[in-house]
Amino acid sequence: MIVFEKIILNNFRRYVDMEFDFQQTKTKNLNIILARNGVGKSTLFDAFTWCLFGTEDHLQIDSKYKKESERIINTKLVTQMKNESSLTVSVVIFAKDLDNDHRYKIKRIVEFYKGNNGHIGDDETQSVPKIWKWSKTAEDWKIEKNVQITIQSIIPKDLRQFFFFDGEQLRSHFESNTNKYLREKIEQVSRVDVIDKTVNNLEYYRNKIISRKRRLSTDRELNKQQDEKGRIERRLNENKKKKSENISRLRTFSQDINKVKIKIHEIGIDQATINYINEMYDQADQRIQELVEEKANLISELNEYEKSTMSIFFLQKIIRKSLDMINTAIERKEAPPPITRDYIERLLDVYKRCICGESLSGKDNPHRKEVLSVLKDTEVSHTINYQQGLVFLDKSLKDAEKLKESIKDYKENIKEIVDELDEEELKKKEYALKRKSVNSSLLNNLQVQLEEFERQEKKLERENETIDSEIEEDDLRLKKTDKEIDKKSKDIKELRELNEKESKAKEIIDTLVDFRTNLIEKNKNELKKKTEIYFRSMLTEKSDEIDQIDIDIDYNLKIVSKINPTINLKHTLSAGETQIFVLAFAAALRDITGINSPLMIDTPLGKIDKEYRTQVLDSFPQIMNKSQLILLVTSSEYTKEVKSKVKSIADNLVEYEIIRDKYQNRIIKRS
Repeated sequence: MIVFEKIILNNFRRYVDMEFDFQQTKTKNLNIILARNGVGKSTLFDAFTWCLFGTEDHLQIDSKYKKESERIINTKLVTQMKNESSLTVSVVIFAKDLDNDHRYKIKRIVEFYKGNNGHIGDDETQSVPKIWKWSKTAEDWKIEKNVQITIQSIIPKDLRQFFFFDGEQLRSHFESNTNKYLREKIEQVSRVDVIDKTVNNLEYYRNKIISRKRRLSTDRELNKQQDEKGRIERRLNENKKKKSENISRLRTFSQDINKVKIKIHEIGIDQATINYINEMYDQADQRIQELVEEKANLISELNEYEKSTMSIFFLQKIIRKSLDMINTAIERKEAPPPITRDYIERLLDVYKRCICGESLSGKDNPHRKEVLSVLKDTEVSHTINYQQGLVFLDKSLKDAEKLKESIKDYKENIKEIVDELDEEELKKKEYALKRKSVNSSLLNNLQVQLEEFERQEKKLERENETIDSEIEEDDLRLKKTDKEIDKKSKDIKELRELNEKESKAKEIIDTLVDFRTNLIEKNKNELKKKTEIYFRSMLTEKSDEIDQIDIDIDYNLKIVSKINPTINLKHTLSAGETQIFVLAFAAALRDITGINSPLMIDTPLGKIDKEYRTQVLDSFPQIMNKSQLILLVTSSEYTKEVKSKVKSIADNLVEYEIIRDKYQNRIIKRS
């Protein structure tokens, strides 16, 4: 059980240097703080919450004082501060755990400073509580590291309104929005914020699991990779088997090739030589054919040439004969005969008869026609003069010489061809004899076999190169697939673990949600029961009218009438009766927390009628449940009757009266 030993206020609003000591035994500890309205009893209330939690609940002000009106420093002292000076505000609470005799000193301070311009500032970073724990061994205070944990063990911050509350404020909250107020208080006293936070954390954790699961591989993806691995392995095995077979076949081909080469070697000549002989034979045969054709062409050309130039040859002889005759006539000093057509015809006729044994006479004789044609072409007229005849004869003679040379060239060419033809015939016969001396059929067959074996060998080697490339690629694919399978197997393992974790998280969430619902329902029922007990004890006159107090699923509060269950007596309560109900409700909430810490009530009796006050006070021992109780009352509340009643119910009573001076308070301890 926690009790407050004392509180020391230094420069905190109207409390410049003041200390309140409280009763601190395990019996009924009742402390009365008496003051008129506006003197500072609520400030004392706020001093407790500020020191412990950093808030002034009565004023709804947090620990950061931005506005001048919100400063907790004493206003008189502010005016007395000099520029470039500072002043510290502090509140110290001494608390004791009567169950284990632990003592705590809780201190919160803020240092205010005044600058050159007169501006007042504060060091907010100092507004952090410090806690010391008394060490019996060292007989000294030792600083506590876990400040918030220690404060939570004294009074949890989120449950502080059940230990520090203003009677009138409670009533106004209760009357303004009963449903919302009831829901909030039941949830607070049930500590569902812890459950909700846990559920939210679990939901966040579960969502992270789900998000992670989406990025993980599934069994289907693993099976797909395993199938791919199976295909790669089968292809690898097939390729390796095929390569092994190819290597075996290559050995066989190599052996066959060696055997064929040995047989070819035994024949005594290689295929290249045979190929050369065959090639030379074929070349000679081809050249013979070409030469025979070329010879025939030249002979044909010569015949045609001689045929076309025969008349010129004939004329050549005639002309020579004529020239001889002319020269003879000249030598004899005779007149040369006229060179006439008839004369030439006679010469031709005579010459032809002498040489050819044929006559050129006859109108249709072809030789005659040719000679005459030549004579005509050379423009030999029937009668030409002597000089012209000489020129003609000389020219004809030269032409004949040229024709003779051409025919000679033809004949020489033909002779060369005949000579070359003889040589090629000899070559052909020579290579034919060599061909007969070789078993070319056997060698050809062996060579064909060798070429086929070598072709198959190269084909297998290329095939093995392709297989090696495929094996290398499949090995890489297999390694990659193994990595994928390993990753996906780990994913599957992680997925199963995550599924289990998600299932457990969901199970815990469902359990917590059910627990939350059941806890709220349990505490709601407990709240109805305890509120009814306290309310009946505080307001005995109306006890017989009340059938029960009920809070439905929508947190509608109903004080059920015995006479007419449809009537909600809540709406018939006076202001004082409503405050009594609120006190009963607050006391019930505090009981449900299960925390036995000091209870401080500001204006507990407020608007409660005089005839009910004694009944309310009679219920305080039950409300206190041995806890320390601090009542902040006004003089209108703390009447002689109330004071007498307080003394009768308290085993240990401490009374303080707060008296207001101009800028600060002073206190008088009455007991």
